[in-house]
Amino acid sequence: MEETSDNEEYLLVPHKKRLVQQIISLGTHLSTSFHLLLLTTKKEISQERHICSHNL
Repeated sequence: MEETSDNEEYLLVPHKKRLVQQIISLGTHLSTSFHLLLLTTKKEISQERHICSHNL
């Protein structure tokens, strides 16, 4: 019984590694997207302030 569980665990290792890599790449992608979103939002806010101050 022990051998089968070890064998199953051994087969799952590459799958786990691939899953971890996918999660890491997804996390990197999300943080990059979030950072870009923040940058564009900051730019838009500063542009809006600029326009508002011109209208005054």
